Amino acid sequence: MLIAIGVGTLAIIGGGAAVALRISSAPDAPATPAVTETSVETPAAPIVRSWIDGHVLADGEVQPGAVAVVIDNAPEARPQSGVVEAPLVFEVPVEGGRTRFLAVFPLPDPSSDGASTFAGEIGPVRSARPYLVGLAEMIDAPLVHVGGSANALRLLRGRNHVDQYHDPPFRRVTFRRAPFNVYASVQNLAEFIVARGWSTVRDPASGVLWQYAEAQAGDVQAATTPLRLGFGTTTVGWEYDAARGQYLRSMSGQPHRDANGKQVAATNIVILRVSSRV
Repeated sequence: MLIAIGVGTLAIIGGGAAVALRISSAPDAPATPAVTETSVETPAAPIVRSWIDGHVLADGEVQPGAVAVVIDNAPEARPQSGVVEAPLVFEVPVEGGRTRFLAVFPLPDPSSDGASTFAGEIGPVRSARPYLVGLAEMIDAPLVHVGGSANALRLLRGRNHVDQYHDPPFRRVTFRRAPFNVYASVQNLAEFIVARGWSTVRDPASGVLWQYAEAQAGDVQAATTPLRLGFGTTTVGWEYDAARGQYLRSMSGQPHRDANGKQVAATNIVILRVSSRV
């Protein structure tokens, strides 16, 4: 899982041209034209990576479209479902000293059997804020939400988005109280998007979010000092696990686990310090 933003650098990996020359002529014989043999390697096929998290796509695999789901991180919303499975997650502060996640999930490949790689539930889905609309627009993904602030709803006019108050691919669970009981799934969201005529394949012209390189020995320098981030009354911790090669997340000193008991982990973390106001 990649939490916050995954970044890297660009490298071009490929074969050069190998050229061998051989000249032959017999002694005391009339000069003959030199025979030259040239062997040229076929350039390696370019590595194509997923625009979401950089994993290498198989031959013929298309760049997936995605949905960006607003998931609450209030105490009443924990443990959440689906956050661990998202390859890209943004965490942002909201009012009241709390945070929300914008979890980005790839959509199923329409040329395959249509099954999602993640078939579980996602939630609890909560309301939109203007900066969440901006993040979804930046990555060209429909925002999935339950209503929103007045400014957020105004920004969503004319944009592709999926709102629980108007659209069908949601369900309310019985094990949580409202408003923390709205859940969705990638499969249902994908079916809704197809029915709307929206593409589930990313337009190559949209480009990539960031560039990647094949890591070389010694390139990766993990931040082994635990990270502590203050969000209002909550302290978010990230501690590097060398055995897993990932950062493990904690909330107020306790492991942050999902509804299946799996601790939230990240391969890459980016922390942005920004000015904000309500």
